[in-house]
Amino acid sequence: MTTSRTTDTSAALGRIAVFAALIVVLGTVIVPLPSGVPITAQTLGVIFALIIFSTFNNLIGGVYMALMDPYGLTLFDAQTWGFALAFA
Repeated sequence: MTTSRTTDTSAALGRIAVFAALIVVLGTVIVPLPSGVPITAQTLGVIFALIIFSTFNNLIGGVYMALMDPYGLTLFDAQTWGFALAFA
């Protein structure tokens, strides 16, 4: 049991480290713009907010799906859910 928890902790720390590295790299990206087109700090703030929002949105969606999956599979089998969600 201890090994599994240690592995989960190290995997989570690894993901956090990769996320932090990606934020640093995104901060150093220079976007070439045509002359006369100003890029403001507000625009960069919006992009950063969009990245943070989509990250947490995916996290919440994944947690929700993980919690609902056992309940959903008791209602219908996987093929029926696939058919229903394909046309939803």
